[in-house]
Amino acid sequence: MPLQTYLDFSRMKQRPRWMLPLMIAALLSGTMPAIHRAIFGPDLIADAAVNQLEADTGRRFPAAARDLITEQIAARPVLAPALIGAVVSAFLILLSAVILNMAALILGADVTPRQILAVTAMAACAERLLRALAFGAVVALMPPEQVVTFDWTQVGRANLAFLEGAGATARWTTFVSSVDAITIVSVVVAAAGLMVMDRKLGAARATLAASVWPMAGIALRVLLAGILGLPLR
Repeated sequence: MPLQTYLDFSRMKQRPRWMLPLMIAALLSGTMPAIHRAIFGPDLIADAAVNQLEADTGRRFPAAARDLITEQIAARPVLAPALIGAVVSAFLILLSAVILNMAALILGADVTPRQILAVTAMAACAERLLRALAFGAVVALMPPEQVVTFDWTQVGRANLAFLEGAGATARWTTFVSSVDAITIVSVVVAAAGLMVMDRKLGAARATLAASVWPMAGIALRVLLAGILGLPLR
């Protein structure tokens, strides 16, 4: 099937195709952590992790903690986590398709499950590809000591730390760290796909349906941050 079929929602309306973009998105999710480790190495990653924990908790960690984290990172296998990450990513994409299907039907969309799968897989694929490309650009342009502090999933998040204020809670810090330009692009792609699948849906309802899954993700992050007492950036 020509690549144009996967880039043109109007053609996919009649013959929805979703396996290829789903596989690309899942494989990127599974392999990028290994690529991150190969680029920066366990020592630099461990230092960044401990430094972030010290900043969040306000206390110093012994040198042995850095050594332990470094050893664990170095000893971590590559293939099994990549496969698990890909499978988990595929499952989450399919789950997001279920949520999108429910939201679209509630809002009155006339769509089929296969059309929803195509829209969801394309949006997820676009998001992962943009993150990987943006991460590659950041790695090429910035010093490793700065880039290692965030992984590829954090590329595109807005730096709204100035909104935290003195004594900001873990929930608030997590919330202001969750504004993500690339996620917004994926919402736009999903909304555009929904409007092609159902011309009567309209931009407002399509955008609302496409936003349900990302908003649920932000709510979960904020909830976990409150439970753990640590901000999730």
